[in-house]
Amino acid sequence: MKHHFPVVGEECDVVRPCLTTTSRMGWTRCKILSISNAGAYTVRFFNSNDTNILHDGFWFAPLGTRT
Repeated sequence: MKHHFPVVGEECDVVRPCLTTTSRMGWTRCKILSISNAGAYTVRFFNSNDTNILHDGFWFAPLGTRT
């Protein structure tokens, strides 16, 4: 899979991390709110109003290609 590096304001697909011991990782949609100088992405998942910070190792894909 080719790497996708989204920009601020972009809606894209992302691998959502495990939030609890019973939750699973999986592809979901998000909006990129900001990107730090260290490369951490602040995102809002489409099914949540909470913001989340994703660090290195999370995969992004163009919107609609994985979800």
